[in-house]
Amino acid sequence: PALPEVQAYNAGIIADILLNYNVDGIVIDRLRYPDTSFNRTDRDFGYHPYAIAEFNAQYGKSGVPDPFDADWRAYREANITRQMQLLYTTM
Repeated sequence: PALPEVQAYNAGIIADILLNYNVDGIVIDRLRYPDTSFNRTDRDFGYHPYAIAEFNAQYGKSGVPDPFDADWRAYREANITRQMQLLYTTM
């Protein structure tokens, strides 16, 4: 699924919980990209084809982004921020 679909799905889960259960709050603790050493063979976090295509279109680049590219890091940071904003407005 594309990033906006995943983000909407996550917000839907939060909405369902808040509408159907008496909760004191929601803790969003693991909304981040894993902080690990990068290894292309088993640590492709965030390298979904949709994300790569959206990044390349947004930044005028091509190919698979380098994990240390400042633009790639900014793009991923913006995705986390967008998800948090959506969850906040949903709550």
